[in-house]
Amino acid sequence: MPDDILLNDLLRLPLEATVKAKFNMWNGEVDPIDDYVEDPDAANTRWLAWRGERGFFRVGQTALCLMKLPTGDYLLTGVRRIVSDTGVPKSDAYGSEDIPELQRYCGRVVVSDPGLSKMYCVRYPTVAGELRVTKILPERYGGEAFPGSAWVQGVTLRKLEAFARNGRTDWIGPLSSQKGVYLITDTKTMRRYVGSAYGADGIWQRWQCYVATGGHGGNVELMRLLRKNREYGRANFEFSILETLGSHAADVDVLEREGWWKRTLHTELELNRN
Repeated sequence: MPDDILLNDLLRLPLEATVKAKFNMWNGEVDPIDDYVEDPDAANTRWLAWRGERGFFRVGQTALCLMKLPTGDYLLTGVRRIVSDTGVPKSDAYGSEDIPELQRYCGRVVVSDPGLSKMYCVRYPTVAGELRVTKILPERYGGEAFPGSAWVQGVTLRKLEAFARNGRTDWIGPLSSQKGVYLITDTKTMRRYVGSAYGADGIWQRWQCYVATGGHGGNVELMRLLRKNREYGRANFEFSILETLGSHAADVDVLEREGWWKRTLHTELELNRN
């Protein structure tokens, strides 16, 4: 459409081979956008550092770092200059540094997906005409917006850490005002744990107990699971809400609903063993 705003209408970079764009997405182990929420500077450095067999960049080139969002669009997370290359294939060979005058766009500009099926590093001119600006965020991206209590599903421990660290009131407020029943899924084994929250600050307080303990929250079976690998929970646990009961629900009612969900999902055969 003629009224579309393209990314380069903002960046005004030269459309030549000295500028390249790296599109990052889930690689089977790590989601780059989660890395970015946790530590933006380190994430940009890390996701531009990888050198393939033939190499992606040359020293002196400009590199755009884009990371796929849960919506399918891409977030511009960095515009950096490649300053070093060890030349070692299949390693973190590239060093990069920010281009200061373009940092006001990084973490805020969302662009359309140019139709990539996997991670690519391409010459910027080949995709510049397809990168339409779909949104400009008022501040740097800090994770997906709270979807509503009925739609909270698959939130990783790392995201809960980042929401707390970034003071995400859109998550903290609603979850602090709701008692309820939740599900933890070990995505490596697909075993599940049903728990309940009935304290003063509801689900948010209970989930922060898991954050503070690396994932076990004081549960015996989860403690046993994490004993040999303290990072296991951060790598594999996802949190979902099964049911909310409001802020004034009696503790006994919350516990009764927890028991109902355990029986319904048969999690006593999985991680609800204590």
